[in-house]
Amino acid sequence: MIRIATLDDETQWLTTERIITEQCFESGDYSFSAYNDVDKFLLELKYKENDLYLLDMEFPLENGISGLSIGREIKDLYPSAVIIYVTCHAEYAIEAFEVNAFRYIPKILLEKKLPEAYKVLEPEIGHRKEEYFEVVTEKRMERIAKSQIYYMYKEKKYVVLIHSKGEGKIRTSLGEIQERLNQDCFLRIDKGCVVNIKHIMSVEPYQVKMRTGVCLTVSHPQFKNVKDKIAEYWRERNWLTFVMELQVILLL
Repeated sequence: MIRIATLDDETQWLTTERIITEQCFESGDYSFSAYNDVDKFLLELKYKENDLYLLDMEFPLENGISGLSIGREIKDLYPSAVIIYVTCHAEYAIEAFEVNAFRYIPKILLEKKLPEAYKVLEPEIGHRKEEYFEVVTEKRMERIAKSQIYYMYKEKKYVVLIHSKGEGKIRTSLGEIQERLNQDCFLRIDKGCVVNIKHIMSVEPYQVKMRTGVCLTVSHPQFKNVKDKIAEYWRERNWLTFVMELQVILLL
């Protein structure tokens, strides 16, 4: 069963999303929770996990709270959760990549784009399970969601892991960690650095920019392979199509 929660301060859009969801999941194999109260949503978020979150981007009556800050909190609590932004504010679309949003749907296109997103997500989202990487040192043990590891690099006899909660240092080799992670999304860009392709925001000659804002050097021999892998990942996620559609929307 797919668990869906939506947050919007305008009830008309909550109603529209509910109707679209009912039409797309005729088997009834889903749950749908609608909120127009940010405080109630955030309170229940701490003990009620969902697979998919539909979020507006702006909440005018909530000081300092935005769809982006809520998205960050969701990802901190539930790293494998899927976020779709449904909003009138196309100007925030690029920021949505900070939380690895699956889609950014303008409300004027909701009836077309939300069913398309559901169609892609339905076969897999109900069976998705977050995988964790266990970091064991002399001083502590820590479990880190693999999806929330941004990149790692060699530092003398250690490997430094940069992730959503901070960083950790392990006495091991990059090759050994890659083998333990055992996921195609971890890509070696240099003999001393491995990145999670999910968190690459841009690529240009011989460097990639990560979600954290850090730019990492790509070795000359690896650059073509790195660029091809990133392009393939973005095509699978339909991000290139999304960016082209967004450019059209911003011109409307």
